[in-house]
Amino acid sequence: MDKSIKILIADDNTEICDVLKKYLSSIEGFEVCSTTTNGTEALNQIYTLKPDVILLDIMMPELDGLGVLKKLKEKPPIKMPKIIMLTARGEDEFTRESFARGANYYVIKPFSLDSLTGAIAFVMNCKQPIIETTTSTENTFNELIRKSVIDLGIHTNVLGYQYILESLKIMTSEPCIGNLVKNIYNRIANDNSTTPQCVESAIRNAITQANYKKTSFYKKIFFDNCDDEDAIFKRPSNSVFLSKVVEYIKILNTKNIDYELTI
Repeated sequence: MDKSIKILIADDNTEICDVLKKYLSSIEGFEVCSTTTNGTEALNQIYTLKPDVILLDIMMPELDGLGVLKKLKEKPPIKMPKIIMLTARGEDEFTRESFARGANYYVIKPFSLDSLTGAIAFVMNCKQPIIETTTSTENTFNELIRKSVIDLGIHTNVLGYQYILESLKIMTSEPCIGNLVKNIYNRIANDNSTTPQCVESAIRNAITQANYKKTSFYKKIFFDNCDDEDAIFKRPSNSVFLSKVVEYIKILNTKNIDYELTI
C-alpha cells in the first residue's frame, strides 16, 4: 500500500482495544491512530483525527455505537470514515439500524483477527454494506452457543466472553480436545495475538462473573441433579465449566429444542 490506512478502535473493553491495536499495528499498511472506550470520545476523534476506518462497538458508555452513527449522519465530517461494527449483538434490528445509519460492514463477535483484516481491506475498496455471515446451519448453531454464554450471565463486553465462545466452538466441532491449554488456549492465543495464559485468565474471570450471578440457566447446567451442596458455592474450573456447557449445548442441538434464552 502506498499510504497507511488509519484505523480508530472504539470498544468499551480496554483488553479488546489492546489486542486489536497490537494486531493491526503489526500489519504493514495499517496504522492505529487511536483507541477509545466511549462513544463521545470516538465521535470527537473522528472529526479531529480523520481516520480512514473506525472499528465501532455498539455497547459503549456516554454514547453508544448507534448514537455515533446518528451524530455522523446529522453532521458528516469532512472525511467520512468507513465504519465496521464489531459487536456481539447479531439481532436483525441492530444490523438494519446500523446500515440505515451508514455502517459499511457488520462483524459479529467472536471473530478471527484474519477476517477483520479482510473486512478492512473490503470496505476500503467497496461501498456495498455487508454483514459477515456463515452457512445457515452453522449460523444457527453458533447463535445457540452465543445465546447460551450470554444467558450464563457473562457480559459480552468482557474479553473472556469471546474466548469462551471460541473454546466452545472448537469443543463442539472436534471430539478429541486433549489438554485444554495445549489444544485450545494455544490456538485461541495464536488467533488473537496473545498468550495461552492470558486466554486462560480471561476465561477464568468470566466464569467467576457467571458463578457470582448464578442465573437460572447457570443453575440448570451446574446444579440440577447435583447432590454436592458445597458445589453451589464453588466456582467450577475452566475445563469443568466448558465441558458441561458443551454437553448441554449438544443436547439442545441434537434434540432440536426450541430453547429461548434471555439476552
